Parts: sequence; structure tokens; C-alpha cells
Amino acid sequence: MESKAFTVKEVAKILNLSEYTVRELIHQGKLKKLNIDKPIRVSQSAIDKLLDLDTNKSQVSNQIDIVLKKKEVLDLISTITSLQSMTNQILIMLQNKLK
Repeated sequence: MESKAFTVKEVAKILNLSEYTVRELIHQGKLKKLNIDKPIRVSQSAIDKLLDLDTNKSQVSNQIDIVLKKKEVLDLISTITSLQSMTNQILIMLQNKLK
């Protein structure tokens, strides 16, 4: 019997995670993808294997937390960079007005 292959979006819904987190789990080797080029597909057995890791549940949970925190940090860096850019633009405008 052939196993269903799920897209990243479907896996995210099944696991109640973001698509970003699912991609990170695949990238880290925590969730095995099928050997298909594009789009990324994940088998039911790979999802089951991730969910059946009772002894490693807290470890998986910690990995998910790390991925989520990594995304939060990247978002903060992006926000800070944008704010710095806007601040520099304001300073240039003020300097031009003072001339």
C-alpha cells in the first residue's frame, strides 16, 4: 500500500507548526523528506516517526522551540536593521535641512 506524500503546508497543519518550522525540521534532518526534487514532500511514515518519538518528545519539543526562537531572533534583526536604515535616512534629511 502506497503511503500518502504531504506538502510542507499539509505537514505544518498536521503538526500544528509553521511552514518555516517544518522546513527547518527537514533541513536539520529531524523530519525526513521524500527523494523528490520539487515541491518538498514528506511521507506519512516520516510524520509518524516524528510523532512516535515518545522518549525524545521533549528533545523534539526543545528543537522546535530553538527553531522558533531562531526565527524570532532573525525577525528582530530584520526589524533593527530597518530601524537603523530609517534613522540614517532621517539624519541625512535633517542634515540637508540644516545646510
